[in-house]
Amino acid sequence: MLRKFPTARFVFIGSGCDAEQFDAQVRDAKLATSIKRIDHLSNAETAKFYASAWTLVFPTYFPEGMPMVVAEAMAAGVPIITTRTNFSRSYMSAGDHCLFVDAGDSNSIEEQIVYVLAHRELRQRMSTHNRALAKCFRSEVVAMSFWASIKAYAPLIRRRCANQEGCCGV
Repeated sequence: MLRKFPTARFVFIGSGCDAEQFDAQVRDAKLATSIKRIDHLSNAETAKFYASAWTLVFPTYFPEGMPMVVAEAMAAGVPIITTRTNFSRSYMSAGDHCLFVDAGDSNSIEEQIVYVLAHRELRQRMSTHNRALAKCFRSEVVAMSFWASIKAYAPLIRRRCANQEGCCGV
């Protein structure tokens, strides 16, 4: 990948149990000018990285609901490369918000990184769509949706709880 994009810089954020091994591999491969790992940062501190990122690569293995790193990158308008999590399958579409990869498949991850780096229009489209999608998850929008659900289900809950002691009294 660095042969095609020799000026690319990869920043890894996190301090998991493999951090020391990761750092050693980067040093041993003499890739320190292209690859940097930063210990875990707060959500606010990661925002500065999103501002200059061409893409976020998040190939998680976990069946995550709505990963905050993805939500924060979307809000910043960062194109996303990710696996098919519950959230990404439900709300994101390939080519509009993200590019999908298979968990653990380093070849597909590399292919998608190269693809997104090579296609400026794609990055711009994904950036625009991600900012718009992120607005759907603002606290006031989610609260109103939650409130609408409560109002819709309240009659059912009242009927079910009518004769049960200790019921919530909706």
